[in-house]
Amino acid sequence: KRRGAPKYGSEKDSFEETQGGPTWALLLREVCISTALLDEIESMTKRFQKALSGEAPITPDLAEFREELRFLRAPSTWRLKATFACGSRLSLTSWVKGLKASVASTQAWLERMADPPCFMIAHLFRPSALVVAILQQAARRLRVAVGDLHVYNEVLPQFEDPADIQEPATEGGHIFGVFLRGANWHGQRATLTIAKPNESGFVAMPAVLVRGELQTEARSAENILRLPLFKTSARWAAGAEPAAWRSVYPLDVIMEIGLKSESEEPSIWILRGVALVCEVAD
Repeated sequence: KRRGAPKYGSEKDSFEETQGGPTWALLLREVCISTALLDEIESMTKRFQKALSGEAPITPDLAEFREELRFLRAPSTWRLKATFACGSRLSLTSWVKGLKASVASTQAWLERMADPPCFMIAHLFRPSALVVAILQQAARRLRVAVGDLHVYNEVLPQFEDPADIQEPATEGGHIFGVFLRGANWHGQRATLTIAKPNESGFVAMPAVLVRGELQTEARSAENILRLPLFKTSARWAAGAEPAAWRSVYPLDVIMEIGLKSESEEPSIWILRGVALVCEVAD
């Protein structure tokens, strides 16, 4: 059973959003997006059923819908409404499975009424908004402008499963669901290593702690490779996505994550196309 989308505009809602902080505002947006997406799925499915039974004509959008289902692809109207996976290369089955996980994660977060011990970043409809919320929390704590902060991350090799983390981070947030593509990860040394030919798949990363720090507290970047974290395996950059989706979700890049690379030159990893993604392609 689905929950209705929260209604904005009342004094009570404004008070709750302010008191709950940036992550509470993020949760409310996630609820709105999931509700709108489920409504779109229900509406399109009912229209298609009526068209199949002869009660309504097959319009161009329904014809496209039929072809996408025929080839087991998630309909573009659903992906556009979701915004989080416009460039998804997943099959329809895997996409729906991910959608169910996202809705369940949002509902559990709402029922908990507090930040979860870790954020499954692949389950968020607007994952980049989580990074913004973490920076806003740090700005409130330090009483500075968000522009005075930068994103700092730390890989936590001791946490290889979400169940290993029992409490939320005191500063920032733990994120899970990040996969390394194009290289391997040495857990004991917590460094990037060159992948062998039979190790060119997706490597699940341990938990990553993300928090905001003052620009003046920037740490040494020696042997640290800044890798982009993409939402989907399409790895869209600015301007590379379809024009119809550009105004809704212009970037597939969520953030950059720094990983230790020992003594290897950055060019080695760049030429190998090393990157981080939240989606393991079928």
